[in-house]
Amino acid sequence: MVAQLILFTGLIIIIGYISSIFAEKTKIPESLLLISMGFLIGPVFKVVDSSSIRDFVTSFTIIAIVIVLIDNGLEFNIPMLFKTMIDSTLFTLSVNILITIIVGLVLSTIFKWNLLFSYFIGVISAGSTTIIIPFLLKDKEVQKDAKKLISLESILNDTSLIIIAVAILEMIKTGEPRAMDAIIFGLRIILIEFVKGIIFAAIFFAIWFKSVKAIPTHKKRNYIFILGLLFILYSFTEILQGNGIIAVLTFSILLGNVTSIMKLLKLKDKRYRKDHIETLKSIELIQMDFSFFTRSLFFVVLGLLIDINSYTLMTFAIALTLILIILITRFVCVKSIFAIEHRYKKHKQNIITIVPKGFIATLLIFLPYSEGIFIPQLGEVSVLIIVGMSFIAIYGNKLLKGKKAFIEKGITDFKE
Repeated sequence: MVAQLILFTGLIIIIGYISSIFAEKTKIPESLLLISMGFLIGPVFKVVDSSSIRDFVTSFTIIAIVIVLIDNGLEFNIPMLFKTMIDSTLFTLSVNILITIIVGLVLSTIFKWNLLFSYFIGVISAGSTTIIIPFLLKDKEVQKDAKKLISLESILNDTSLIIIAVAILEMIKTGEPRAMDAIIFGLRIILIEFVKGIIFAAIFFAIWFKSVKAIPTHKKRNYIFILGLLFILYSFTEILQGNGIIAVLTFSILLGNVTSIMKLLKLKDKRYRKDHIETLKSIELIQMDFSFFTRSLFFVVLGLLIDINSYTLMTFAIALTLILIILITRFVCVKSIFAIEHRYKKHKQNIITIVPKGFIATLLIFLPYSEGIFIPQLGEVSVLIIVGMSFIAIYGNKLLKGKKAFIEKGITDFKE
């Protein structure tokens, strides 16, 4: 078991490294490459026994979420978002809410799923990923404003989807028999838990903020100290009936905006400011490697856990229906944005189709298992959505442009 776990860890690092290089060169999302490799080393060639890995990954989910939330917090630049976030926030919220609601209603009414389970998979369907979007946008002829809208949407998505998913899981855990009771009771519990999480995060951040100056420079282990602090924060908040994920997210956002906080506090001690900035830089540097390993791990494990026998025509029908809902909803929301801002109109195909599902979607698949909640067909449907939307993100714009050119040529020929 130990030897196999070490082998698996080594394979994850090598596969992840090769996939990241390949993704940069080909613009194919890492998610597809890593899921495929996981499928090959697991179900196909049996190099790794997936059953021995499942429990380890379930236990590792919360640790992974802490690492991901540090990532999101460091990217969440509040002053920059306030300057440019009106369009992106309206677009992101409208897309996320509409997709979640429509998917929830379709799955619960047509496919007879549990309502809250349906909303949870709606959350997975709603977002895009920050990881591959820069590569997809790099060589596309997209104006700066449209690129900013798509990029900010992905950053806001990562954060908002985790919050919504956690809220839905809290409602599921209440076990209320009626949907409306579950929503009302769940919202009350969530509000209390979220407020506690934010308060505890602020307290822990204040402790960290003060402690940076006190630690001798040659003794600093910035990332490890932050990681330890966040694990304690998560556990402390959960023990006191708060929401640990929200606490970690709040702390991470404060951490990512520490420079702005120092300006707000008008700190005059240059050495104090320098210590905080150096600490933040060292955290960002190490965070890249931690995030890389965590991301690679969960994509490969998702491939490892694929069971071909569990895929039915109904699974494919559900996934196809959800993909259509995603695209139609984005199309409607894009049209609405055009009514407010005409500058995005030229790039509507890119805004509609560049919505690859990535690490957050994958991580959310494992989140219910870590809470002891089993959602039937969650993994199977989610894998198909991730794969399907990744292909659409790569080739969708080309297909739409080709179709448009074909129609325009047909109209020209008809007139002649």
